[in-house]
Amino acid sequence: MTEQRDLAEILRSTCQRVIGAADLILQSTQPATSIIEAALDALDGDIRVQTDPTRWEMVPAKPAPHSYQAIPSAPSSNPTLPL
Repeated sequence: MTEQRDLAEILRSTCQRVIGAADLILQSTQPATSIIEAALDALDGDIRVQTDPTRWEMVPAKPAPHSYQAIPSAPSSNPTLPL
């Protein structure tokens, strides 16, 4: 430690250098992206845009009541149920 730099600054700069070196190593050792991988990545981005929750349709929490036809209470000779 020096008077000009405290421990936090030394750790921060050291971490930045280590992360930068690791990033360069990973970039140089990863295989090149194929055309298929690039197309899948582009498609993945389109799918994520389409499923954005801010664009979902708003639906009421309680569904609207359905209108049903009344079923006769007296038995009939031709019993039917409403469709």
